Amino acid sequence: MDLKQFLQEYEHCSCGQKHECSLKDVQIGSGYVHRVGEILKKNGFPRNLLLVADKTTLAVSDGITQSLKDFDVTLKVYDRLRVARMDDVRAIEAYFNEGIEAVLSVGTGSLNDPCRLACARHNKMFAIFATAPSMDGFASASSPIVDHGFKLSYQAKNPEVIIADTKILAQAPVELKSAGFGDMVAKYVALIDWKISNIVLGLPCCEKVFALTRYAADRVMRNADKVTANDEEAAAVIFEGLLYTGMAMGFVKNSHPASGAEHVMAHYMECKELLEGKEPNFHGEDVGVCTLVMLEYYERLAQSSCVRAHRERNDWQDICEVYGPLAEEM
Repeated sequence: MDLKQFLQEYEHCSCGQKHECSLKDVQIGSGYVHRVGEILKKNGFPRNLLLVADKTTLAVSDGITQSLKDFDVTLKVYDRLRVARMDDVRAIEAYFNEGIEAVLSVGTGSLNDPCRLACARHNKMFAIFATAPSMDGFASASSPIVDHGFKLSYQAKNPEVIIADTKILAQAPVELKSAGFGDMVAKYVALIDWKISNIVLGLPCCEKVFALTRYAADRVMRNADKVTANDEEAAAVIFEGLLYTGMAMGFVKNSHPASGAEHVMAHYMECKELLEGKEPNFHGEDVGVCTLVMLEYYERLAQSSCVRAHRERNDWQDICEVYGPLAEEM
């Protein structure tokens, strides 16, 4: 991906909104695990670096620490981190008092998100080495973090650099690649919802950003039969699609290009599971299932002879009963 050329295409958009992205560099290629240090150095990363990973992501990224020979590296390695919590954010922030100047997250969502928020709060440089094409948040400027049992998205920052090794992406567990695919097929519902919100409520809808999400989703769908295979080309296509939709959200400064009713449903499921002390599914799995539900709904809606919009009506008593201690936050 030629990031500079890509971003130039979205300058001076006819929609009138300034489409910004603070990403400096995106590097995707075979064997790039051995080039991480070189890429960070080229992009001006300081010497004192915190590498955040779990035992699995560090093991599959064999060679990454050797590539960082020109950096003073401190390791923070979790046994396993499936749910990012505010305590994880604070734990990373504590390293900044010990001279850490930048963070490299090795892994995906739950490992990336606390780093993203901690770096945003302390104005530190942040890079991601992705180990699976599993979600669209790599290029995001927000962090979904669980605090007091409720999952909220906090304004954070884009990473300065994103690096991915297609060999590692292709060898990622099937369930992670499937989650990334689920997150991508959801974009069709997101685009429907975005267009409807534009027609009914007059909310802005940039046709150029809309087309970017559609292009990314269509490209992934054309590779659907290769999603679970050990295929470097397909893994790169899915990863790039996830990056494009993440940047699309940044361009319009909201989640309309990539998140619709299916994400609200998935968020509800995840909060309920956390409330009940259960470990949630991978986000993309929930989103993929909810996409099917919403597409069935829209298919029925399309058969209606007349469709009228009305203001949202919430049964707050029902919501309070279902959410229990989370109801006030909801």
